Amino acid sequence: MEKKKTGKLDQILDKLGEHDGRFDGIDTRLDRIESGLNMQAKKLLEHDTKFDLHDRNLNEMHKNMLSHFDKIYGNWEWLGKEYPLINKALKRIEDNLLPRLETVEKTVGII
Repeated sequence: MEKKKTGKLDQILDKLGEHDGRFDGIDTRLDRIESGLNMQAKKLLEHDTKFDLHDRNLNEMHKNMLSHFDKIYGNWEWLGKEYPLINKALKRIEDNLLPRLETVEKTVGII
């Protein structure tokens, strides 16, 4: 009976040995897969770093553009306020020059 148990135990150990070899192969393949995944993760991290840099650059450009638009808008507002005053001043200058122009025309006509 002891021999029968030992024989059965040997069979079980043999089967476990076969499975152990298979698990070693699976483990080796999983190690290769893990290594590949780690390499991909490193590449993704590099891309993420580049995207962060591009994001910072775009944010800086956005701020600069907004600043320029603020200046343009400010100039536009100033021009809108000053335009009527400039027109009045030009009209006043024209009104002052017209009588003088008529005098010059009469003088030139005399000569």
